[in-house]
Amino acid sequence: MRPSSTRWARQPVGAGRADGLGQDDAGAADAARRGLAGEKRIVVLQPRRVAARTVAARVAWERNCKLGAEVGYQIRFDDQTGLGTRICFVTEGILLRWLQDDRTLPDIGIILFDEFHERNLLSDVALALVKQLQQTRRPDLKLAVMSATLDAEPVADYLASETAGACPILISEGQSFPVEIRWLDSHDERPITDQAADTVENIVNSGAEGDILVFMPGMGEINATINACRAIRANERLAFIPLHGELQPRSRIWPSRRIRCGKWWSPPTWRKRR
Repeated sequence: MRPSSTRWARQPVGAGRADGLGQDDAGAADAARRGLAGEKRIVVLQPRRVAARTVAARVAWERNCKLGAEVGYQIRFDDQTGLGTRICFVTEGILLRWLQDDRTLPDIGIILFDEFHERNLLSDVALALVKQLQQTRRPDLKLAVMSATLDAEPVADYLASETAGACPILISEGQSFPVEIRWLDSHDERPITDQAADTVENIVNSGAEGDILVFMPGMGEINATINACRAIRANERLAFIPLHGELQPRSRIWPSRRIRCGKWWSPPTWRKRR
């Protein structure tokens, strides 16, 4: 973030924006106790509560600390932070409430807007207020906007200021992997859950390595797919783990730590990635 206090970061999906940049900023502060955030807090905005929870849990695990200590999150009705929390993942609504309580955000040194391509009214208002605060009462406040797909130039032009000049655009290509797309040979009238179960059976029995991630549009379809998969004839024992927003926080977080996804299956109208 030097020398500018504002930047735009664009990285492809899965490149580690959410859990990487916040740690980089915290690491600089650890190195000199006067780093990018100094003694103040680094706040990473997430568009959804489940993302705030899971990314915070992942970063805490990577930094070998207890969730709620150095790394925490705060969402509606759930505050997993403490006096020593230095990296905090929140939703836009929490940040707006903080701005209502104290417009200067005195305890915050860096604000990262993650997944900004999912922008909504709350994120737009939050960005406008933070930009106004930075250009008036908090010139020391650092701001970054991150996205995998959004066009960077219009947002960078908006973030530019007369005093700080143009907003730098940071682009990281990340690591890419080959994508193989396969389509059904003929139309299948069976429920999509049964089609998914058959595909899982074929992949498992083919001996391919890795885990399988099946995308479904909702909780009902996810549960129905798991029930269908329990009836398949597989050559090995399988563990079926649901992951959706209706799960309890503990059940929702632990799969992200233990499952390494090697194959993806999606309904025929979507693409299949391996």
